[in-house]
Amino acid sequence: MKLSEMTAASGHKVLVAGPPGSGKTIFAAGFPYPMLVLAFEPKFDSAAEYYRDDKQRLDGIDVRPLWKVLDDADPIEEFLKILREELIPQQRAGQMKYKTLVVDSMTTFSAAVLNHIVKTNPGVKRSVSKQGVQPCQIDYGILKREFQRIIPGLVSLPMNVVMISHIKTDRSELTGEIIRQPYLDGSFGEKLPEIFSESYLCFVKEGKHYARTKSNDEYKFLASRVRGMPEVIPLSYEELIKKRN
Repeated sequence: MKLSEMTAASGHKVLVAGPPGSGKTIFAAGFPYPMLVLAFEPKFDSAAEYYRDDKQRLDGIDVRPLWKVLDDADPIEEFLKILREELIPQQRAGQMKYKTLVVDSMTTFSAAVLNHIVKTNPGVKRSVSKQGVQPCQIDYGILKREFQRIIPGLVSLPMNVVMISHIKTDRSELTGEIIRQPYLDGSFGEKLPEIFSESYLCFVKEGKHYARTKSNDEYKFLASRVRGMPEVIPLSYEELIKKRN
């Protein structure tokens, strides 16, 4: 493959973060379809309401409600089955069924992976409380290694990849600085933006949805590799394409 062909073939790799109601899900649902949504929380119906007059788009979005198995089974087993039986064979065959993959959200996905690690490693010594078995330092080390393996693999798929995340706010014990980053269990949240070509913050101003594309003192993880991308754009796939082209 020529270098000139890689951008078009690889698709857009976008991490979108922000508070509830900032338009993250609607933005992700506006990417090209057919679309596969791996939903780890029950809120993708907001996109169904927003695009209710676009039946072709709604019919082109395949939502896998992995959050529904959180109580009864292991959603990560279903997630791994989708990778093993669908996405990886499609990648090897050079024929992806979907144009866009959405993971909603990375925050709840990371919690599900951590629970999976605890379930599948019963020999590790852990504390037990009224809330059940508590993850230990070993579990978080495994979690980080799993993220280092799984997330770059997902982003490398030859399709658009959009991952949605909540925001975590911490204070540095050394400097007292307020640190805002994608909210994942463990320490991988600070590394997550490095994997994506675009990391946006979604926000609402005067009733309109926008994306901040460049870092500032408050949100240092934001970045865009699109030359000439403004610091703020209206929150839509069309605007992203317009600026990229």
